[in-house]
Amino acid sequence: MHESEIGYPPGPKGGKPYRAMINDLNSILSADKVAVATHFHADLLRREMPRFADELLNGSGDKVRRALENLHVLPVGIALSDLHPVGLNGPNRILWNHRWSHDKNPGEFVHAMALLAAEGHEFELYALGEVERAGEKAFRRLKEQLSDRVLLSGTQSSETYRQALCRSDLVVSTAHHEFFGVSVAEAIAAGARPVLPDRLAYPELVPSAYSSEFLYHESLETALSSILSSSRDELHRHRHETREHIANFGWEKVAPKYDSLLNELLSPHS
Repeated sequence: MHESEIGYPPGPKGGKPYRAMINDLNSILSADKVAVATHFHADLLRREMPRFADELLNGSGDKVRRALENLHVLPVGIALSDLHPVGLNGPNRILWNHRWSHDKNPGEFVHAMALLAAEGHEFELYALGEVERAGEKAFRRLKEQLSDRVLLSGTQSSETYRQALCRSDLVVSTAHHEFFGVSVAEAIAAGARPVLPDRLAYPELVPSAYSSEFLYHESLETALSSILSSSRDELHRHRHETREHIANFGWEKVAPKYDSLLNELLSPHS
């Protein structure tokens, strides 16, 4: 289960996607094995899905708990071979590479960039990702207020996108929902320093020894303000460690884990 509806933040109209949550519940109960991409997602399912099952079908929570006892964590595989940092001059480049949708919280990102610009920080922006209806207002505000700093925006070709990853100094997020974070993981692999909220699956994407440097608790603007005041060499002083950590999600290491679980599933003795 790359994603599930449990824990998904309500949209502008509010309410919960009960039909999709029921589909997730039925999938779990009918599966021989269940796997998710992160420990965050595993913990969320174990905590919330039995509760939902009890609300929906009184007394069925125990059945769901048993189904989730042996929940497997299989990270999303990432192709790393073409992701390498490019030496840069000039202002630091900040990358936003998420869907422009309510669950990714683009309004907070745009607000932070506007504050940093007003404070006099020099930076350039890659504001990438599909623009959905819920994110149109924030995207338009970014283009109106910071057009002179935006190098690329919206959806790009895969090659242009790859080049932007490799030319980024910082990858940021303000998301309220993230079960893995493929786009962030790819950016870190390409050499970008992560600046991520200390929630959701993000702590699993950075080395635990340096989590205090890469995960913020207050606001993105506060986290970036001090970082942008440092030199590029200082900014990237732990690049080796972050790229080494993300290498654990490369297909070379992840594919054998998938093979092992599938072989176990197909074994006549399983």
